[in-house]
Amino acid sequence: EISNKYKENLRIEQEHEELNEKKRIGLLLLNSIKYHSPDVKIKMLVKKDAVKAYSMYQNFKINIMKDKDEDGNIINKDDCNDIIDDYILKNQIYGLFEKNILAGIMICINKKLNIDNYEDKVNTFYIQEIIVDEKYQGKRYGNLLITYAILICPPNFEFISFMTQENNIQMYKIAKKLNFIKQEIKSGDEHSPILFIRINNLIDRKLFIQLNYSKNFSSNYI
Repeated sequence: EISNKYKENLRIEQEHEELNEKKRIGLLLLNSIKYHSPDVKIKMLVKKDAVKAYSMYQNFKINIMKDKDEDGNIINKDDCNDIIDDYILKNQIYGLFEKNILAGIMICINKKLNIDNYEDKVNTFYIQEIIVDEKYQGKRYGNLLITYAILICPPNFEFISFMTQENNIQMYKIAKKLNFIKQEIKSGDEHSPILFIRINNLIDRKLFIQLNYSKNFSSNYI
């Protein structure tokens, strides 16, 4: 009887924990949603979005970047899927949707970096990855995702950062438009050696205009 009672109490406790976690994720999701237009929105990705993100991330990492694992082998699909699952679990990945179809993803993490005029590494809100599906390129969705990152950057971060390649003209244009400053010091990443930094308190009113479309939706959206 004592054993059964213990198991029942444990079951109830687990149900409460699961419910509280679901509420926490739901609140994070609702707070993350920003609309650019009736058909275009950006939001935090949750478990049900994982499948949509897998193929996009796989194509970018395997076919375009040809990223390698610790043994020097090109990473496989399972590796990519595990990475996506991990970032979803940590609430660090966001998706841009056009008519409810995933068109792009962005990963943002806390990363310490060496930047100009600082002796020690500084904490930055680091835009680690921006991937826009080939079918949706040319619509300035990369610009929109970085704008979103600026708007959601936590106030305790003094800087926002991203890295890029020397010949990525499009990212240079976005950086200039959004007040990112190219650093003299290199990023340390062999694929993307150019580092851009933006002061977190520099907010342009135009940024809000791009992602302030209001749309009514119910809690069933979650």
